Amino acid sequence: MISIMQPVSIQTTPSPRGGKGRGLQGFLLLLVLFLVSCTTENYDTGDDTYSYLTAELGEVYTGSDAKMQRFVTDDDAAVDFREGYGRDWAKTPDSLYRAYVVYDGKADRNGRHEAFTISQVPVLRILDAKELKEGLADDPIVWESMWESHNHRYLNLSLRVMMGDTGEEKVMQKVGVACEATIDREDGSHEYHLRFYHDQNDVPEYYSASTYVSIPLDAYQPGDEVVMTLNTYNGPLTRRITLQ
Repeated sequence: MISIMQPVSIQTTPSPRGGKGRGLQGFLLLLVLFLVSCTTENYDTGDDTYSYLTAELGEVYTGSDAKMQRFVTDDDAAVDFREGYGRDWAKTPDSLYRAYVVYDGKADRNGRHEAFTISQVPVLRILDAKELKEGLADDPIVWESMWESHNHRYLNLSLRVMMGDTGEEKVMQKVGVACEATIDREDGSHEYHLRFYHDQNDVPEYYSASTYVSIPLDAYQPGDEVVMTLNTYNGPLTRRITLQ
């Protein structure tokens, strides 16, 4: 099952260096995104329904009926769906949403693909750490990886969040990202020191579940460096990436 809440703004602030359309969304309330793999017992021909299974990050587009009809991957490959797919988190017609999609990579005679999983990916807008009245929550999280999307539009993080049944549907964890410092370099590039915000919110830590989050890069330039710091179960962790 997949369940991620819509963005909830708890603090607003301009983006680093003023912005290009960033900074109005804040932290997200998170019910973890489970990445479920599909399996099959048909091994006869090696060409069954799941032989061409493909998993990608990208953006899904809704039509006038608010059904998801098209998917564009981070490699800018267009994938048309065989049918329109509806989700509770994608109710706005003629819009796009960040998503993780598992689909049949083999198109039908009309060039369309069947989607097996369409999961919302939270998009985290950068906040100013100095403006957070309650400070930066740094409950531990399991780090996996960080990379820039091939089309240079997003910085993606792969994480694992510890979960457990609280018996209360509305108890959710909070995640976000804040800018603690910006360093101007002599060559004109910038170094952004970001801190990952995670509030466990008393959710039990019985098991882990995978999730992706994405950070828009529209306010950054090639050559800028992002320094991401977060707290893990093994202590603080810092990772750097130079944007292309």
